[in-house]
Amino acid sequence: MDSLIFFTLGSFVGSFFNVVIYRMPLGESIIKPRSHCPACKTSIPFYRNIPLVSFILQAGKCANCQVAISLQYPAVELINGLIWGWAFYTLPFPDAVTASFLCSILIAIAWIDARIYMVPLDLIIAGCVVLLFAVIFDVISYSQVLWGIAAGV
Repeated sequence: MDSLIFFTLGSFVGSFFNVVIYRMPLGESIIKPRSHCPACKTSIPFYRNIPLVSFILQAGKCANCQVAISLQYPAVELINGLIWGWAFYTLPFPDAVTASFLCSILIAIAWIDARIYMVPLDLIIAGCVVLLFAVIFDVISYSQVLWGIAAGV
């Protein structure tokens, strides 16, 4: 049951990161305006913005203009949900929180990089903040972070 709850939570986080993936390369705010159809610009009401479920119920099309919704949206939500469900099922709570947030950020980085060959600095900073909290709460050690940085470089 816990896995299903964290899968659901992870898919909602994935839905937010879809906004990040779409808007960050365009230099748009990830907060405002509300979610909208990229084609017709109509705001999406909250009841049509339920991760995975809305895509299925709307047959992968905008409810207003009937333009196809990119498969990116359900893919990111599903992948993120699966990772969150797995992490909270297999890892201790602090480790699961760290792994889930880091994976969500890395999914966004990978998706943006695959589309436009750029890694947004804001997402790297977000990952560093997650790692900082992981060190503060003794989830990982400074040496693990340093080894990770060395491997990444």
